[in-house]
Amino acid sequence: MCDSDIELLSDMEVCEKVLGHIMSHRYAFPFLKPVDYVALNIPDYPNIITNPMDLSSVKKKLESFEYVEAQQFIADMDLIFQNAKTYNPPNSDVHTMAQILQKLFHEKIRPISMPHARVDTKLYNNLLDTVKKLQQELKELRNSKEKEKTKEENTAYKAEKCKLSADIHKLPGPELAVVVKIIQEKNADLLNDEEIEIDIGALDCETQRTLQQYVREYNEDAERDEVKKKRKRRKP
Repeated sequence: MCDSDIELLSDMEVCEKVLGHIMSHRYAFPFLKPVDYVALNIPDYPNIITNPMDLSSVKKKLESFEYVEAQQFIADMDLIFQNAKTYNPPNSDVHTMAQILQKLFHEKIRPISMPHARVDTKLYNNLLDTVKKLQQELKELRNSKEKEKTKEENTAYKAEKCKLSADIHKLPGPELAVVVKIIQEKNADLLNDEEIEIDIGALDCETQRTLQQYVREYNEDAERDEVKKKRKRRKP
């Protein structure tokens, strides 16, 4: 096996898997070992089949790296089935089994059944390095964007908290009492009985959203009331 042929390494792995699949098939048993024409009482077999082949021999050649390229493996597999179809008549079981297995074999081996060019190792490694660098740059870019996004979110969140705190401190007494009640319902441990100090940053998100909604509604009501007062003052 040649180190410079990167795709060949992949092909041999595919060949090994396909061979295992074929050998485990229920119709594979007539082709697993060399034909024993003496035991089978078929003395004319060596005269008709001059180039015998079987699955165990292919497996041995594959494991000992005798195949230089995948096409040699494919040729030996086809030889097994062609020999069986040549010696056994079309209506026989072995002939039918050979047809079925050969069809299945070519379906499984199709990704590498066509010859392809060898791959230059240096070019392949350079391409790999380029891809790795691009992947690293993309990862760093994503991390940078995530950090920037987190920073922006934190800045926005801090500004939001400062605005809420300022808006709450502008509320009159009765409305401030409502704010205290809202906090007590969800965060009673954050309030001091002797002196009311509201730490917006210590509140959970749900409480902050509730307070924001209350303050917004209060301000909207206050603005509407102010508009009504101005209109009344303008009337003669």
